[in-house]
Amino acid sequence: MQTNHVIQFRRLLESDFEKLYVWLQTPAVVKWWDNRSVSFEAMVDKYRKRIEEGIIQTYVFLVDEMPIGLIQCYEEKRLDLYRLFSPAVGIDLFIGEEEYLHKGIGTKVLKDFIDTTMKKLYDVEYVCIDPDEDNFAAIKSYTKVGFLPVNVALCPDCGLHNTVFMVKKINERENTQ
Repeated sequence: MQTNHVIQFRRLLESDFEKLYVWLQTPAVVKWWDNRSVSFEAMVDKYRKRIEEGIIQTYVFLVDEMPIGLIQCYEEKRLDLYRLFSPAVGIDLFIGEEEYLHKGIGTKVLKDFIDTTMKKLYDVEYVCIDPDEDNFAAIKSYTKVGFLPVNVALCPDCGLHNTVFMVKKINERENTQ
């Protein structure tokens, strides 16, 4: 696989729902993204709400013009878990096309997303990500992008596993005092 891939981001569309559902059923995504079995209708309701409300900014990422995964960002509300006291953005992502796993694509996607798309949406000093503590490939990838682990605790979403809470400083904010 080539190393100089062209990465693009576009908003999730309703026309992506069938592909998204297939991605959510792949073993690599099921293992880390969500432990629950979700119907197609429930998934459509969840992501249609995200599109309509815009609270969670959800994107499909393309590699060399092929859609291969999902990335989303949002205002992080659980700052205490990240040991932060100023506003931050949370990011979640997965690669849905399994032939792209373990090839460095996730690292490039995350870096490019922060540098291009996310910084246009939010003026914050920190970005956060929270992989399962056993997802060594994700932790390694996020570390390459500059994320540092700051806490390990029980996952607040499912309560079934420990999560590594990781933070990356992205902007120096001006002191207004």
